[in-house]
Amino acid sequence: MELNKELQEICDEGGFEWTPLSEKETKKHILKVDDEGVLTFTPEILEATGWKEGDVLEWIDNKDGSFSLIKCDDDKIPK
Repeated sequence: MELNKELQEICDEGGFEWTPLSEKETKKHILKVDDEGVLTFTPEILEATGWKEGDVLEWIDNKDGSFSLIKCDDDKIPK
């Protein structure tokens, strides 16, 4: 399937795709946003990233229809 079409289908279904960048392997996860706008990560994603509930993440527009997420440093979180 063409990448842009696949990403559009994921977006149309209200979800996001997470693909970890690793030298060992690449896995794709499709994450859904619930009716309240909450995006829930799987335990596998949390373990791989080291993120935990309450962490503040920054969404970075990659300007190609995709986004990157990074954890904000505590000193850079808006108060």
